[in-house]
Amino acid sequence: MQYALMLMPLMLPALFMVFNLMAFKFRYSIFGPLERMPSPSEPVLEEVSATSGMIGLLHATWPFFRWELYPSGLGFCVHLVGCGFIPLGSIEKIKKGFLGGGRIWHRSPEIRSPVLVSDGRVTERLMEILGAAPGARVLVHP
Repeated sequence: MQYALMLMPLMLPALFMVFNLMAFKFRYSIFGPLERMPSPSEPVLEEVSATSGMIGLLHATWPFFRWELYPSGLGFCVHLVGCGFIPLGSIEKIKKGFLGGGRIWHRSPEIRSPVLVSDGRVTERLMEILGAAPGARVLVHP
């Protein structure tokens, strides 16, 4: 027990490094050599601190997730893990969930797929933006 308390300052950062690797592909993770795409310098259409969410293998609850919807894509921030951005052009499929949220499959080279958004407002607005985008070829499942 005493060793566990002494190792706690080392275990917590290591745990969040693993969480970072669960959400971001290795080359764009905290261990990789490449930087992730920053959020665009556009106005945020919708910003939601969600009750829960999932990115790749990382599943977390409030207060860790924040979703940001931009005219050009979906941004997110997982506190103590990292932020990312999924451009509209890399979204392949959206499936609405039972309680209004949605599961999003994408081909972003930086972020693991799928992404689960628990808030229905973000999913609905994202589907509206994708439907209005010229040449949109995204499978949207209600």
